[in-house]
Amino acid sequence: MSESEEYDDFDTREEANTLQEKKRKNILNFVKGIDLSSYPFQSQDFPDILQDMRGLRWLSLSSTCLEAMPPELGAITTLERISLDRNNLRSLLDQDILAKENLPHLSQINARHNKLEDKGLTDKFFHSISPELKNLDLSHNNLSTIPKQVRLLQNLIILNLSHNEIQVLPTELFTACTGLQHLDLSNNQLQTLPIQFIRLSRLQHLDLSNNPLQHYAFRKAFERLTKLQFLNLSDTGRCYLDSQDQISGQQTNINNLQKLVCLRDLDLSHNQLTRIPTELFKLTNLRRLNLSYCELKDIPSSIETWIQLQTLDLSGNSICFLPHNLCELTQLKRIFLSDNRLQMDGIPKNIGNMINLESFIAARNQLVSVPASMCTCLQLKKLVLTSNRLITLPEGFRSMTQLVKLELDDNPQLIVPPKQKEEVVDHFKQAINQEFKKGVVTIDPKTNKLRGAARHRRRKLLQLQGTLSQDQDTSPLGNKSALLKQPSLTPHDAAEAEKVLRGLADVADKQNRSYQDESEFSSDVSSLFGEKLSWEDKLLKRPDLDYSLIFDSSQEIGTSSGITIWTIDQLAPCQVPSSCHGTFSSGDCYIVLYTFEEENLRTNWDIYFWIGSESSLDKRALAAIHAVHLRNFLGAKCRTKRVEMGDESSEFLNIFPDGIRYSEGRQASVLRPVQIVVPETRLYRILTPAVNIPPIMEPLPLSYLSLDLSVPHLFEAPEFNVIFIWACSRLGRGTISKARLVAEDMKWIEYRGKVQVITIYAGNEPKKFWDALGGYPPSDYEIPNNTILNEVKPPKPKLFSVCLEKDSLELPQLRFPEYRPDRKILDCGHVFILDSHSQVFVWQGRKASGILRNAGLFLAEEIMEMFPRPDHVSARLISQGLEPIAFRSQFSKWDSQAKNPTYQLTDEANLNLSGLSLNSIASNTPNFSSRNPPAPTQTLKLDISVLFQQRNMTMDRERYHLLKDSSRNLIRIECFILRGDLCEPLPQEAKGHFYSQESYAFVADYFEELPEGSKEDPEEYRVVYFWQGKDAKESIWVKFQFNDFFVEVDEKGKRQRLSWEDFIGPDFELVRYKQQGEEFKFLAHFGQKIIVHKGAYNTSLEPSGPCLYQIRAKYSKICRRIVQVNPVSPTMLNSEFCCILRIPFPGTSGSGITYVWLGSKASQEEELHAEQMGRVMSPPSYALQVIREGNEPDNFFWAAMGGRPAPDFELEHVADYLRHARLFKCTNERGFFRVSELLLDFHQGDLNNDDVMILDTGKEVFIWFGNAASDVEKKLAARSCELYLKHLEQSTTEPKRKLKVTKPGREPWVFRRCFHGWDPWKE
Repeated sequence: MSESEEYDDFDTREEANTLQEKKRKNILNFVKGIDLSSYPFQSQDFPDILQDMRGLRWLSLSSTCLEAMPPELGAITTLERISLDRNNLRSLLDQDILAKENLPHLSQINARHNKLEDKGLTDKFFHSISPELKNLDLSHNNLSTIPKQVRLLQNLIILNLSHNEIQVLPTELFTACTGLQHLDLSNNQLQTLPIQFIRLSRLQHLDLSNNPLQHYAFRKAFERLTKLQFLNLSDTGRCYLDSQDQISGQQTNINNLQKLVCLRDLDLSHNQLTRIPTELFKLTNLRRLNLSYCELKDIPSSIETWIQLQTLDLSGNSICFLPHNLCELTQLKRIFLSDNRLQMDGIPKNIGNMINLESFIAARNQLVSVPASMCTCLQLKKLVLTSNRLITLPEGFRSMTQLVKLELDDNPQLIVPPKQKEEVVDHFKQAINQEFKKGVVTIDPKTNKLRGAARHRRRKLLQLQGTLSQDQDTSPLGNKSALLKQPSLTPHDAAEAEKVLRGLADVADKQNRSYQDESEFSSDVSSLFGEKLSWEDKLLKRPDLDYSLIFDSSQEIGTSSGITIWTIDQLAPCQVPSSCHGTFSSGDCYIVLYTFEEENLRTNWDIYFWIGSESSLDKRALAAIHAVHLRNFLGAKCRTKRVEMGDESSEFLNIFPDGIRYSEGRQASVLRPVQIVVPETRLYRILTPAVNIPPIMEPLPLSYLSLDLSVPHLFEAPEFNVIFIWACSRLGRGTISKARLVAEDMKWIEYRGKVQVITIYAGNEPKKFWDALGGYPPSDYEIPNNTILNEVKPPKPKLFSVCLEKDSLELPQLRFPEYRPDRKILDCGHVFILDSHSQVFVWQGRKASGILRNAGLFLAEEIMEMFPRPDHVSARLISQGLEPIAFRSQFSKWDSQAKNPTYQLTDEANLNLSGLSLNSIASNTPNFSSRNPPAPTQTLKLDISVLFQQRNMTMDRERYHLLKDSSRNLIRIECFILRGDLCEPLPQEAKGHFYSQESYAFVADYFEELPEGSKEDPEEYRVVYFWQGKDAKESIWVKFQFNDFFVEVDEKGKRQRLSWEDFIGPDFELVRYKQQGEEFKFLAHFGQKIIVHKGAYNTSLEPSGPCLYQIRAKYSKICRRIVQVNPVSPTMLNSEFCCILRIPFPGTSGSGITYVWLGSKASQEEELHAEQMGRVMSPPSYALQVIREGNEPDNFFWAAMGGRPAPDFELEHVADYLRHARLFKCTNERGFFRVSELLLDFHQGDLNNDDVMILDTGKEVFIWFGNAASDVEKKLAARSCELYLKHLEQSTTEPKRKLKVTKPGREPWVFRRCFHGWDPWKE
């Protein structure tokens, strides 16, 4: 190489490095936040990367072993939030790093769990800190005083000083910081509070527990705290004594509690209260009250004022009896009575009235018996009666099947009542069956219960079985004489019953005949696969597409003579301006439409697609495809003509009178190139630190020095097509087997079975092993045996999520409770960085943007340079779907495929299903007939066993009540609608109203349920529910994940905007629901008030026409929804449903009428619910009218429904399809064919266009073929459906079904009616 060439190469390399450094700085400047928790940083080796992040706003340095404030923090002038918790800091004054001159925007400091002392938190700190500070956490430190300069923090909202040694609080804290809402002073040495404490009028949370405040009486402290919701005075020396028990002449030091009208949670435990203060009975909003270990002797009858109380803790007192009016607290769910003196009649006999009671804890008392009415507490799940004097239990306790925990230990005299004799129970069963056979039993159509004597025989049977107690008899017909009577049907009732049965039979025959006439949708499976169209028919058949979505229908295309040109941009045709006609770019493709008139004045067209010489393959294909779409859009019969650059025909050139011109350049292709993974030679150490932890792969340098006899090693040698398992022969067989499983996974996942797995032992290595490793070791070298390797637990991996907001990047750490993260965290639209110290991975989702991909790779390299690592560690790029085993081993619950290495269909084209039998497939075992034996390499794995399982008709009673009360630990829930970049709070009347074009956010706060007898305060946690309508924009969900929304709040009389993250806090769980795909817990929060409207939310805009809402519930009443349906026609009415019809009067402003239509076969409970919802949905200016089926007026009702139906129209009177409907999903997405059943509350969104669905309506079985389903899925689904029909034919109780086939957009009415609120199919 010449000297000049060497210089040129150096210059080029220097420019490349400069460009790379420039890209690095550009990306770092856009980083908004980073979480560096759990990295072992010291003050002397703090990363310099933070100084390059000029836009950093938040930083987390939790558990980083810091002993002093890093000076580099002072250079981050944009920092707003910093977390320094769980370190060894002794001072926050180091070099004035947190001073407002350095950090002028600092609003949150978290310094809990450190070693801060008074000299590290002086007046200088508060004088130098930014006055914009709103959140200060100094808990779990060694502070004894708070400087007076705390008055400078006038914007403080949250202050946590718990678990310190503070004795006196400065008065300046309460005179200046009047905006405090959360104040935690627990576990200190406070003896009094300043009188200025009453100025905290906005305080909502106050914790003073574990402080020696026995001489402080709170006389005026509570007068102005009218917004206080949480108050903890546990172990603060409170006393409320009788006259004979007064101490030093003092009877009480607790006053004015009645002023706290908003108080919901009160803790007075571990105080000296011989009786409950009378002020407490005026707190009618209490939800939780803790009076444990307070020396109480009795409970007064005034407790009936706590009508909203849910948790009551009276443990550790001297209570002998509970008042009878305790049972009037029907909202009470948890009661703790352990360590008291409850005696024989200590529990009220009417305790069964507490219908919401879930936990009853009364251990270590003197109870002899339990009231029989406790067996009627259907919600009771935990009953603890250990260490008592119980002799027996009520006979009905065996019926309490809802109990999850029952503890009766240490009751030596307890005798459990035996079960009733089986022959007595069988006698009553036979008596009831005989009444059914004789026809003397009638059933109430509304309540679906037995009438007459049979009902009471059934009641007696339940009493014998233990389901009901003997003394429970609340029915007016439950007298003994009714048991001896057997009333028969009157002639009139018998005639009416015969008419009903004959009418139902006629309706079923008419429906069967109508289904047979639907020839459009009742094609057979054999005709679907047997008959094939000729190529002429395929050529002439137009695809069912909406071409107006491809070509702009608003423009008059092809109507006037001339030229129209489109270019291919973003996979779609984009029209070229007329000024650019005749200019073609060599890197693009064009569609040219030439419109002309023939001699007979008829319009005709010529369609060309022009191919540039440098255009990409995707543009060439799309030009040809869209040219055909243009021909179909115009209805032309001409052929499309291909024209290549430089080889244009004279016919094409003649339509351009000025000629054509070529230009260079192209528009970028939106398709990404296929990433080809080239296997590399790698050496891993296989560690098995614990039995419950899967093997861990630790990479090592390629050298003989990396080998160790104490652990097995995995060595990839792709050049020899082999994977070596190297181990010492003295290792256990289980340890080597685990390494073998890892190698088998690597063989089938990364190499597709094209390599061999060979196990070799130390001393017997083949030559190619050492050649691939880099050469033989010296003759005098001995491989070490470090036995500590397998005993050391590797560090917990750290998982970062690369998040993109409007103008910034964030790098938060994802928390996971287990040792390893769950693979479900990986989202296809994001980029993640996994750091396990010995290896760093950059995982890119298939839908991640290019900016996230580039940023993730750059940030991973910066993370690697933060602290020393081995030289062989590098950032490894991973694409979704191509994850190596080394990456998968860092996650839990990642399916292993080594157990079934032949899990894939190796020959899909020649797959033969004719030999499959019903029994073999039902047992998930392939069985081929002797006529069609499988090929030696062909394997098949099927799972269709769910087709032969019974349908779960309804939700059992225990699960229903459990889900109904799933909001028992709900503290609050706030509703927001997402508009633009704002989260607007919804008014209370709009709760439960959803619109299909909107997205909503629900912020729900819960408290964790504590175990029985626990004295700890339940922790609160937050869940954010994101609800997305069918027609809502998908981009809103993307923005919401990145917290790209704001909330307007009122602070000090001013309207301010807070980011969504600042509003809800950092710790929350995010759950996403799509319309009608909500979980039961979410639905239970609305109490059967789920109203789904079409369109957008607008309080001022009136609907232009009538709106029909159908009320339906599948599987359980919890799933009941009121959904707006289209079209507004009589076909939407059914005798078993109720509907609501809103009709606006034309030409008027806000007036109209609302009809509540009650089906003739709807239950009484459904009718009451429909009437209630009609009053809720009817505007105040609308008239409300309740009508029953058959009494509909013509003037408004039938006029809005499109007119009274024709005489031959038959209204649907039954909805048997809801009681039989089952939806199955047939897919091959896991590598093998599997049929799974969807929940009975399925909806239209469950129909996946990539799969095949099977719908059983009770009379028909539909096979729904998705447009993107593969041929193998279609064939296997068809065969599985045939086996399903054969299985139903063998059943004597199931009616026969007809097999029908349909596809998206062609579903018949009998198919669509199984889905509540069906909308036209959208691709």
